[in-house]
Amino acid sequence: MSTELRSNHPIGSSRWATTRTQWKALGYNDEEIRRPKIAIVNSSSGLAPCFTHLDKVAEAVRQSVYDAGGLGFEIRTVAPTDFSMAAGRGGGYVLSGRDLVSYDIESVVEGAKL
Repeated sequence: MSTELRSNHPIGSSRWATTRTQWKALGYNDEEIRRPKIAIVNSSSGLAPCFTHLDKVAEAVRQSVYDAGGLGFEIRTVAPTDFSMAAGRGGGYVLSGRDLVSYDIESVVEGAKL
């Protein structure tokens, strides 16, 4: 793998040393650290039936990313649904919840360069 990947830093740089330390603390070896890092966003929630199955889906995706040569990181986010969020404030939380999902994903993906 090339260090030209967005998710990698130039070898020997201070950013490389910092992130390598983090990846090592998470149990990854040097070969895995060089892989592309892929965000797997999961909005699993026990609060709504339309989200309860997503943990199994996220794990299958993570394994598929690994098998294809990447390193998948599950990113959790909120699960806005009309059913569970319509009770408060006359249903005013569903749209703001959707905005929160996009902000949540962007901050993690861009911040970690996934």
